Amino acid sequence: MDDGMKTSANLTRRDFLKTTATATSVAALAPSVLADPRVDAVVIATPDHGHCPIVLDAVKAGKDIYYEKGFTRTVEEAKRMRDAIQRSQFVFQLGHQARASTCAWQAKDFCRASRWGRSR
Repeated sequence: MDDGMKTSANLTRRDFLKTTATATSVAALAPSVLADPRVDAVVIATPDHGHCPIVLDAVKAGKDIYYEKGFTRTVEEAKRMRDAIQRSQFVFQLGHQARASTCAWQAKDFCRASRWGRSR
C-alpha cells in the first residue's frame, strides 16, 4: 500500500555502528533535514543530551515531532521545550518504546503472577 509517505533521512544505531559516521556528522544532518520543505515530521531518537536543542530546532522549523523518551535531563530544558511546543501548535508525541522490551513484559508477567506477595 502506498500511503504517500517517504523517508527523507534515516540513520539507525545499527547503521551508525556500520559506518564511519560520528555523532557530530549525524547532528550535522539535522539542519538540512529540518530546512527541507518536503519534510513534514521528524522522529527524534537521540541520546538524552541532544533532545532539547533538536526539539527546539524542529519546532522552529515547523515540523511535527515524534520523540523518544526520556523527555529531558533538566526541569529547565523541559520547560523550554514545553513552552516552544505549546506556542507552535504542531503535533508532538512522546514515545515510550521500552514498554515493548523483553524486561517490560517480564515485569508485567511478574506483577500479574503476584510473585511478590499481596498488594495493600
